Amino acid sequence: MAGVPERELTAIAAVAAKVAPPDFREDCFQAAWERFLRYDPQTRRGAWLMARSARADVLREEGRQEKLRERLLAAPEAAAPPSKQEIIRSQNRRSARARQAAQPEKERRRNRARYWRDVERSRAQVRARVARHRARQRTPA
Repeated sequence: MAGVPERELTAIAAVAAKVAPPDFREDCFQAAWERFLRYDPQTRRGAWLMARSARADVLREEGRQEKLRERLLAAPEAAAPPSKQEIIRSQNRRSARARQAAQPEKERRRNRARYWRDVERSRAQVRARVARHRARQRTPA
């Protein structure tokens, strides 16, 4: 690991895991180390972000499992739980439907036509918008 020394990574993972409930501390510590090994944080801040993100993922997944357990215990005759792919697919469909419902058909056609009328201009506008967004993200508030 070229970035942050291993001792510091161990300390960061341990502190981030301490905030988790006692039953999940070891899982959080291991998840943080998995991320450290996979992505090799170059800075302490990056290591902290990875450790906190790993902790959040462990706790979120455990919350999902707990809800599923409760649902299955409440109705054991219920069908098998949906697969992860089915859940993701339904969420994607839902968000796409919501976006389409928010924008009327006539407006969608007009925007599509405007884009294809001058593709290079449209792409330049998008690049400028992304650059402005990134510049705002970099500067402290």
